Amino acid sequence: MPGLPATDRAPRWSVVLPTHDAPDTLSVSIASVLAQTDDDFELLVIGDGIADATRASVAGFDDARIQLLDLPKAAGYGYAHRASAIRSARGRDLAFASDDDLWAPDHLERLGVLLSAGVALAHSRSTWLLPDGHLVPIPFDLSDPALRPRFERGNYIPSTCFVATRTAVVVVSGVTTANVAVKVGLKTQRVSGSRIRLTGATWPDVPAGRASLQRQSRSGRWGPVARTNLSPLPGGRSRYSFVVRKRSRAMNYRVVVVPNDGGAHVSGHSRVVAVRSR
Repeated sequence: MPGLPATDRAPRWSVVLPTHDAPDTLSVSIASVLAQTDDDFELLVIGDGIADATRASVAGFDDARIQLLDLPKAAGYGYAHRASAIRSARGRDLAFASDDDLWAPDHLERLGVLLSAGVALAHSRSTWLLPDGHLVPIPFDLSDPALRPRFERGNYIPSTCFVATRTAVVVVSGVTTANVAVKVGLKTQRVSGSRIRLTGATWPDVPAGRASLQRQSRSGRWGPVARTNLSPLPGGRSRYSFVVRKRSRAMNYRVVVVPNDGGAHVSGHSRVVAVRSR
């Protein structure tokens, strides 16, 4: 791994940002990190088998706090490289960014107050921006004892929401002990007559996953009606498509994406859409 730049004083934060093939969104993500009100950080962009377009996206920023670690492709979403970067990081505290996520300008400042008060691990609220323009906030409070077991069974808070002290992050066997939640978008499109197409994309790409279309019964229970494999999209995403027919009454549908990659990702589901009756 290339050596990290030496300075007279270590920064407060080491921001770790892995990327593989998302040069367009990467530049926006980097800009949101550089716009932080707490600017005492180093930004370690981990190139996980990147192409020239991604290198150019990073090089477009003239900021000495940015360090590109240009490395061969590793398994998963660059987990092994992220662990190595954490070991080499100079910051007192750690923050995790992503190549398709944005931070609010006071992200580090507000979470840093918690770490300074003795908290070892803190997170912000995640809000998903869907392709159709909808904003979906995901509330989750780790201090709520009723919700802690769910977090321990399978985390669906994106890593980009978290900050931690160095002692709170455990690195085991070259990978970080973290799962990545799958975000699932869904939109409807009329095909012809009573046929409706349900399409969407997942973030990040889930090459070994399957999408399950579910319909809600009168009793409120969800049951599968169709399954399909995911197809790759540019920018580290996957897509799916289903076609349904209008029925005698309006029906609610959602899509659940189930990964099959040894636990690197956590299942996710889309918003609920209503298909009107015929």
